[in-house]
This record gives sequence, C-alpha cells and structure tokens, in this order.
Amino acid sequence: MSFKSWKDFNNFVREVKFNTRYIYSPDVLEFFLNIKLTIPTKVKVLPAKSILYRSQVGYEELETEGNILIQGFPVKRMKPLDSNGSEGRANPKGISYLYICQVTNILL
Repeated sequence: MSFKSWKDFNNFVREVKFNTRYIYSPDVLEFFLNIKLTIPTKVKVLPAKSILYRSQVGYEELETEGNILIQGFPVKRMKPLDSNGSEGRANPKGISYLYICQVTNILL
C-alpha cells in the first residue's frame, strides 16, 4: 500500500472533523495503515549528546543602560509547563508537548 496523493492528510482531517470521528471509513483506515507502514522510513536516531533546540515562538526584551536587548527565553522557560498546556499543533489542551529540532546546517 502507499499514499494515493499528497492530499491524503487533508482528506483524513476533513473526514474525522466533519464526517465520522470515531467510526473510521475505509479511506481513514487505509491512511492509518499507510502511516504505520511508512513510520520506519521517518525515524532518525540522533547521536548521543546531540544538541537539540526547543521550537518556541517569541523572545524577551531586556532594557540595559537605555538599550533594548532582544534574546531568546531563559532556560527555565524552555521546558513545557506542567499540566496546563494550551492547545497546539499536535497537543490537546492540558497536555504539554515539547517541540524540538536539531540544527544541521548554519548559513552565515
């Protein structure tokens, strides 16, 4: 089996949002099967001690000697908040997820 089209995910979303959320159509079941079959091609094992960065929208502004310094959030803010996460891309309300990335190429 393989995905029929690049639109398969959008079709899946529309189906579970507006048609049958808990009783899956044959198309939704096929989509799930294709996800299961292609998972091994999407797994990447990172080397030990890889540096990872949290994907966090926003920044802090600090005023020092009349100048405004813009910087990323402090270390304590880089951890998801316990039990009161807001709804996001993958997480439902109340369940915090940690989005991280590994920087592989830096253009200067």
